[in-house]
Amino acid sequence: MMTFDPIKQLLVVSSVIGCSFSPYVFSAPQQQTQTDDYHGGLEEVLVRAQIREESIFEIPVSVAHISKEFIQATGAKDLSDLEYAIPSLSFGAGTRKSRGEISIRGIGDYSRNIGSDARVVVYVDGVPYVRSSTFNVALLDVQQVEVIRGPQGTFFGTNSVAGAINITTHKPHEEASQSMQLEIGNYNTRNANLFANIPLNDRVMGSLELGRQQSDGYIDNIYQGKEIQGVDNNAARIKLKILPSDKLDIDISLDWLEEDVPATNGEALQDNSSYSGYSEAPEPLKVSHDTDEYEKRSVAGGSVSASYATDADFTIVSTTALRDNEFSTQNEEDYSSVPASYSYFNEQSQQASQELRLISPLYDKFNYIVGAFYMSQSIETARFAQLGENRATTPGKLDHDSASLYGHLNYVLNEHWQTSIGARFVEESKAINYTIEDGIGLFVNDTLITDKTFSDFLPKFGIQYTAHNDGMLYFNVSKSFKSGGWNADFVTDLSSIEFKPEYAYNWELGYKQELLDNNLNFNVALFQINIEDLQVFQFVESDTATILQLTNAGEATSRGLELELNYLLDDHWKLTLNSAYTDAKFDEFKNGGRDSEGNFVNYDTHQLSYAPKLKYFLGLDYTYKHFYGHLNYSYSSSFYSNPSNSDSTQVPSCDTINSRVGLKLNSHWQFELWGNNLADSRHLRYREESFLRIDRGFYEEPRSFGISIMFKN
Repeated sequence: MMTFDPIKQLLVVSSVIGCSFSPYVFSAPQQQTQTDDYHGGLEEVLVRAQIREESIFEIPVSVAHISKEFIQATGAKDLSDLEYAIPSLSFGAGTRKSRGEISIRGIGDYSRNIGSDARVVVYVDGVPYVRSSTFNVALLDVQQVEVIRGPQGTFFGTNSVAGAINITTHKPHEEASQSMQLEIGNYNTRNANLFANIPLNDRVMGSLELGRQQSDGYIDNIYQGKEIQGVDNNAARIKLKILPSDKLDIDISLDWLEEDVPATNGEALQDNSSYSGYSEAPEPLKVSHDTDEYEKRSVAGGSVSASYATDADFTIVSTTALRDNEFSTQNEEDYSSVPASYSYFNEQSQQASQELRLISPLYDKFNYIVGAFYMSQSIETARFAQLGENRATTPGKLDHDSASLYGHLNYVLNEHWQTSIGARFVEESKAINYTIEDGIGLFVNDTLITDKTFSDFLPKFGIQYTAHNDGMLYFNVSKSFKSGGWNADFVTDLSSIEFKPEYAYNWELGYKQELLDNNLNFNVALFQINIEDLQVFQFVESDTATILQLTNAGEATSRGLELELNYLLDDHWKLTLNSAYTDAKFDEFKNGGRDSEGNFVNYDTHQLSYAPKLKYFLGLDYTYKHFYGHLNYSYSSSFYSNPSNSDSTQVPSCDTINSRVGLKLNSHWQFELWGNNLADSRHLRYREESFLRIDRGFYEEPRSFGISIMFKN
């Protein structure tokens, strides 16, 4: 395994004194030619983490920024491809990208079944995506991505405990333009993007982008004689901008993504007493599965956003959206060629949301934002698990309504000090109709029809100090909330599937500074999140199998320090360091699991799932006339996939190197060479025990490389 000893030693020393590092602002330099009017300095980074477009160095918020230039420099195709650049962000089970198992600051999960919600929300142009299978969006026509860390409740539509990911796409504009990108590589990679901006007149403008990704699988299923874990998806986004008057803007957007790939749930890492899948295919990236495995997604939606500027300089924004999502996956469960067991998971969800926001002018002493948000979801499933000739099914439906009022006020005390106060009131109602029909003998036969209402008041307070050297120090404290629900899954007892709400209390101290004529900037944030009644997914032992359970742990804490540094060495070279040390563990988790003799054991002091203590990202960018290049190195320490912290759930430390170089042939044509996982590392990305007690996991995707050709007009 490759290492980077100087940086590792620096971060380890920092961690010993109680620090934790993570990415903060990230914006790769624009790939530009050197011209006479080039004055040096890093590009100004503007974000919308507080709704208004503001400099990232002037807002008291911990936010990581990914620019369109960085997306191009790294060749990122979807949201999960950005994980390495943002150390405090984790996509959980690695190559199971469509499941959206996102963690921020060591806190996260995913909406595995209809009765559970995720802790992170993804926004695209202000529209919330709340089901985990919708999170891994295609990066079509994306202007920037902001990862806003910590609880978010006073600016955005819906409430989120761990953080929010805010994706902004380009709006149609008045100049006609077209672009095309074609990409080919090993594993028969074939990618294509087409984009056109079409102004109809000075009041109506439109844009269209189409994306196609294909590649053969990199895991060899030797039993079926085919490759799996490939890529096959289509995506499109159509936008229309209408300007009825100088005060009113209307943006209409339609998007669609279709994905259908042969994809496995993991490969056997050991044999057990019943199944020998590991012996049949012991090498990494080889399996011997008899099940026809796949993952399918169909995600579509539309939105209408209207922004009106009043004569008094207030802005009123209304966003109305409809979303439709279908997700299904069929997986091997015995991880061998024996036709013993497989599972089928599916979910269909429809979502309607409405947000109304009032944005005040920037008065000398204060400004504010107030808003109202409503969302309605209907989620259905009809999953099953097959064992031999017998089957267990879990049909169910959940209706979920959420309504909120929120507001945020900034008040200027003097030229150095500013304070802010915000609050959110949220009420959620959930109604479930869920049945488990067990023909296997591992679960229970029962039906649950019930409903619950949850509500809470979520305050936030902050203060910031701007020094004479323009350095900015800030402190925030806030409360967040995740409603309760039901673990509508394959369970042994319906009387215990209900779980309570969880509550998070977040403290954050940060400092931001630009130096050396803006050739160097850095951001650092110290945080602590205390969680009560943490909702925990875990595999627990029953008498006959390993059952996935969702329960409330007593208390947990995530603390650490995040650092992001950008340094423009000269007109050609830029260095970026994003790093995170996160200590996320249970303070109290009584009777969390059972030992080998069946006795209950406590998980106090155990690490939270998918929470590596140390992660960092090093990026180096170079530009000279028409040539540019990008090289990055990322590292992650080991972590656990289950609260048990057992050896069979530990994912070892890993590192990865990626690179891309390009040449601008003229004002229209551009050519690139790229490579990912250049060292061809075979490290594990994910590991856990299946419900049939089989040690399974995923390895990192192998080395890939190719060429890209782009045309712009």
